Amino acid sequence: MKVKHLIEELENFDEDDEVYFSYDYGDHLHTQVAQKVTDIGYYDIIYSPYHGMYRLAKESDVDDEDLESVVVIF
Repeated sequence: MKVKHLIEELENFDEDDEVYFSYDYGDHLHTQVAQKVTDIGYYDIIYSPYHGMYRLAKESDVDDEDLESVVVIF
């Protein structure tokens, strides 16, 4: 999702609404949990074949050509 699309979507909500993000907890029932958003900013990510998705980069990844800086919501 692009930031402009996120802004467009958020304009449909009351500005005093709380914002959460959800994710699969990883249990055998694939429970979707929700956690309050506490931060947003630019962070470096890199694809992790082990996880099958992107992960936040570590210091050891700093020279990797696949590093990508994106907006991340916590």
